[in-house]
Amino acid sequence: MFGVPSFQIRSRSFLSLPNPTRAPAALPKLKPKPKPKKNLKLGPGLSDAELKKLQSEEADMFTADEEVFKKKEMRNTLEAYVLQTKSRLNDDWAPFTKADVKTSFTKLLEAAEEWLYSDEGYDADFKALEKQYSEVSKVGDPIEELFTESRARPEAIANTKKLIEQIKASAEDMLAANHVTQESADQAIKSGKTLAKWLSDFESKQ
Repeated sequence: MFGVPSFQIRSRSFLSLPNPTRAPAALPKLKPKPKPKKNLKLGPGLSDAELKKLQSEEADMFTADEEVFKKKEMRNTLEAYVLQTKSRLNDDWAPFTKADVKTSFTKLLEAAEEWLYSDEGYDADFKALEKQYSEVSKVGDPIEELFTESRARPEAIANTKKLIEQIKASAEDMLAANHVTQESADQAIKSGKTLAKWLSDFESKQ
């Protein structure tokens, strides 16, 4: 009476499964990176030549700034030396400066100070300032050396006196222990006495 409906099983090809026997699709070819061209525009439209020009101008500006800094430092050095030295000639340098040297040196310092505040000194370059500093410092340096030596002298004298005592004590100890002969010990003690006399004469002249 009623026919039984028939069902037809379809192929699984509708699932679109990949076929393992089929070759994969070829990959797209990559284009090589282009080589930079000469005078390539960099940044806001700058070529290599323009960039080098700007770098050169920047280096020139740096050099100019460095010269200004050196000039300022030398001016400050000269000014400080003149003012401090004029004061020291009447203070800690006074015992080490002869009257005629003090007079001539003071005039030299005053001339340097006047030049420094003149139009010529204001517009002077580094070399001119350095020359002025050399002129005054070559007179002041020997005075500073005498002053420095005088401050170190008390300690040097004290150390020399200790050395003399050590020479004598060492010679006597070594003689007592029969490590040296009487003649050698006497010679060492005599050297100590010679040094002590020299030191005494030196102190009397100070």
